[in-house]
Amino acid sequence: RAKFLAIGGGKGGVGKSFVASNLGILLSRLGKKVLIVDADLGAANLHTFIGASGAKYSLSGYLKGEVPEIEEVISKTAIPNLDIISGAKDTLDVADLGIGRIPRLHAGLKQAEYDYILLDTGPGTSSNLLDIFLMGDEGVLITTPEPTSIENTYRFLKCLILRKVKRVLDSQGDSRMKELLVNVFNEINIEFSNNKYPYG
Repeated sequence: RAKFLAIGGGKGGVGKSFVASNLGILLSRLGKKVLIVDADLGAANLHTFIGASGAKYSLSGYLKGEVPEIEEVISKTAIPNLDIISGAKDTLDVADLGIGRIPRLHAGLKQAEYDYILLDTGPGTSSNLLDIFLMGDEGVLITTPEPTSIENTYRFLKCLILRKVKRVLDSQGDSRMKELLVNVFNEINIEFSNNKYPYG
């Protein structure tokens, strides 16, 4: 099974794709078979960092079910042992995915035969981006020493934690544990995506 590494953060332009591409190149040079996934929905540019041309199919084709198999959106690069799922030809509405698309991506990637799968996520705190980041066995948050970048990284981390808690709650059914956690969140009025936590 491949090890999933997620690279993300709350602020754009801080170097997420730069880190993801260079980490992919490093691992491939160490003899590891690596797949990098441009999961910056709506603003993909990871292919530019590694000098890859746009593939016939992009990530959105698979997410929307237009391409049935994950292998069809994987492209070789000029770098040995390094493949890419590009978002270069993603449609404008790819960021507005419906429910159930991200689990399909996760299931497809788990079938791919790689040592490492790097997920280069976009900025922001949309549920799709958070779910993609949470696919990682480990995560790397990229920031810069600027107030706006640090603030957005904090918000991203907070939303990640709340999204993870939401998943746990959803898996509990109507248990007493879910009821207690819902009450805790409602009492302290934690905000999630600029709204009150969506339970109550």
